[in-house]
Amino acid sequence: MIHYLPGCDVQKNHPKAISKMKNYMKTKEIIIEPCCRVKNKFLKSGDTIINNCTLCNLINMRGKKLPQYK
Repeated sequence: MIHYLPGCDVQKNHPKAISKMKNYMKTKEIIIEPCCRVKNKFLKSGDTIINNCTLCNLINMRGKKLPQYK
C-alpha cells in the first residue's frame, strides 16, 4: 500500500496546497495518514511512504542504514 504523510507543519503553513495534494492522493487510492510518529501502527513490510516534510523523512529513516557517499 502507499501512504501519504502530509507533515504537521506543512499542513499548518500551506493548507490550500495540502488540500489539493490530499484530493489528488485520494484519486490515486493513496492512504492519507495523520502523523509520521505513529507509522508503526499502520505500516507493513513492502509499504511505500510519500512525504513532503524533512522532519517526517528523518523520523521515517530513523534506525535505517543510509547509503554512504564518498
